[in-house]
Amino acid sequence: IECWLLETMQTFNETISPFELDDRKDIETVFTSWIGIIITVVSAVVSTLASILVIWLIFSSTKRLSRSIYHRILFGMSVADIIQSIAMALTSLPMPTDMIYTGYQGLVIGNKFTCNAQGYLIAIGGASGMVYNVMLSVYYLCSINYSMTDYDFHQCLEPFFHMSVLIFSLVIATFMLIRDLFNPSPTATAWCGVSVYPYWL
Repeated sequence: IECWLLETMQTFNETISPFELDDRKDIETVFTSWIGIIITVVSAVVSTLASILVIWLIFSSTKRLSRSIYHRILFGMSVADIIQSIAMALTSLPMPTDMIYTGYQGLVIGNKFTCNAQGYLIAIGGASGMVYNVMLSVYYLCSINYSMTDYDFHQCLEPFFHMSVLIFSLVIATFMLIRDLFNPSPTATAWCGVSVYPYWL
């Protein structure tokens, strides 16, 4: 009987991760609470609707996309924001059901793949939006400070920036995916963001 108990305990210890015995996995923060989840969902939905409105105004204007660099930049920023905001609005849903954290009050029905997908889309949207913000600043700098025409900007700089958005966002998001950096983090986000797993490592 004693041998059987020892073998059972040994098997149990081998199947249980040491992280699952750590009390830090049970931490509760604003990011794991319903308040944090609701704030995230509401802000993400409002941001998505605002970006959709911007896109609608662009296509309702006389210049639309083809005649305005400014409109093309805003369109890119809006699309990037929609991608990021929709992924964020899912909050804890894509998190793995077998994760060690127990404090999330929201519904958790995902797996590692869905968690990676959420983090990847957020990274794509965030990186793209950042580059488009840089593009908008450079556009105003060239237009106001250097009196560059829209035609010259379109010929010299615009293709470079649009290509930079695609390359930069994909490289950043893919690098984070390869490094396994898309994980839940009860101390940082209400979604699968950039974090080590567990968060205390």
